[in-house]
Amino acid sequence: MKSLIRRAICLGAFAGALAGGGSLPAQTPASKPALMPAPRTDVALTFTADYANSVGQSSQWLKGGSIEWGANLWRGLGMAARVSGVTTGSLGNQAVPLSLVLATFGPRYRWTLHPAARHNISFYGETLIGIANGFNGLFPTLSGVTDSANAFALQTGGGVDYALSRHFAWRIADANWTRTQFQNAASNVENQMQLGSGLAFRF
Repeated sequence: MKSLIRRAICLGAFAGALAGGGSLPAQTPASKPALMPAPRTDVALTFTADYANSVGQSSQWLKGGSIEWGANLWRGLGMAARVSGVTTGSLGNQAVPLSLVLATFGPRYRWTLHPAARHNISFYGETLIGIANGFNGLFPTLSGVTDSANAFALQTGGGVDYALSRHFAWRIADANWTRTQFQNAASNVENQMQLGSGLAFRF
């Protein structure tokens, strides 16, 4: 009888231990830093430097700025529109001034890295087409020279954004190759490398 009682006590203690172990609080993994969602829409203001062989003159830097709107429509695919303006007071051997404004529009693709930190880094690539307006300069034509002209413009490139907060990002770099087709008494083609950096507002 005593042996049965001891066995019952042992089994009861074992069952109690199992029951107590099952009631221990579940261990939850350490929470990860919150990741900022990719922006649906962004507007960026950037300082822009343009290395150009504009309108048949010798290559040099033009300076200005740009504003760009972008929208993410589906899984990183979206659209972008850009207006940029650059100017110089002395271009080429003749030291003539030149100002250029480009308005372009086209598709954009953005992809985002999710590092262990709270901030996201995202990259984008885009191809934009539109129109370039040149003014305050000298533009050859079939009938002589004019101080303003319009031409086809193509821009292709991309950039890198670093999210500072949910609604602000540093546009670390924006780089694109720009091709315009002003008449220049030669090939009627101008190639430019446009570089920029600034601030993006995210919505």
